[in-house]
Amino acid sequence: MSGILTFTGRRNAGSIIELQMMDIFISDHKKCMTCNPHEIQKLAINTEKNGLNSPLMVRKTDRGYELLSELNDYYAAKLAGLSSVPCILMEENDRNYAMINQIKMINDQNLNFFKEAEEIEKLISYYGMTQEDAAAHLGKAQSTVANKLRLLRLTEEERKLIIDNHLTERHARALLRLASPQERICVLNLVIQHGFNVEKTELAVDKIIGHRHPREPYRKRSRSVQSVRTYLNTIMRAVEGLSSSGVNVDTQRLEHDNCLELRLRIPNKSNTYNMSDKM
Repeated sequence: MSGILTFTGRRNAGSIIELQMMDIFISDHKKCMTCNPHEIQKLAINTEKNGLNSPLMVRKTDRGYELLSELNDYYAAKLAGLSSVPCILMEENDRNYAMINQIKMINDQNLNFFKEAEEIEKLISYYGMTQEDAAAHLGKAQSTVANKLRLLRLTEEERKLIIDNHLTERHARALLRLASPQERICVLNLVIQHGFNVEKTELAVDKIIGHRHPREPYRKRSRSVQSVRTYLNTIMRAVEGLSSSGVNVDTQRLEHDNCLELRLRIPNKSNTYNMSDKM
């Protein structure tokens, strides 16, 4: 966070103005952020008694004044019945404060791991960050941020089942080893039904993955059988060619439990060739 905190020295650069609440709007991006109703209620009670803890941060746009502060402060002011509020008017390049607020919200609010992943994804996409940038700003390892973002591969149904049944982030990450949503739901139902811990969840995933392995040798065996049949057909065509040339070929095909035996007797002027080939 040290790279971001250097921006806070610019807070005094904005002028303080009084704005009507109706003149302040929330961007579509900010509307997607999560609010804490209990925190808003507590803030509203405090605001009624003592006023706002600090002015709201806004910036001037064609639509009016865009809110840069946390949503909780704004909604608390509305709930407290304030018709106007003091605001710090930021310049266009002070949008860093909005980024600081979102980072503070990710770090300070008690978000579930899916909501946290969603907010990190928004932080990256909205401000054009890389995962490394986001990790540095959030004070997390890049691998941690990457693992958080991977959780968003799970479907809404899967996320709801995980949260509603109080499963952990490690449960969710174990499921990511399965590419198929159908397989993940199957494991999830087992986890919920039997109360699997993370270790047992990973074993259930291993079991599904393990069932896939015999298919590949089967395909290889299938190709091998086809190759044997091809060779047999080649031999039989050669026998037919000899027979059509007037050579009397005696052919015997014997099937055993573990092999196929093909015997060919081809007469010669002086002796008889005895060809025995087991397959």
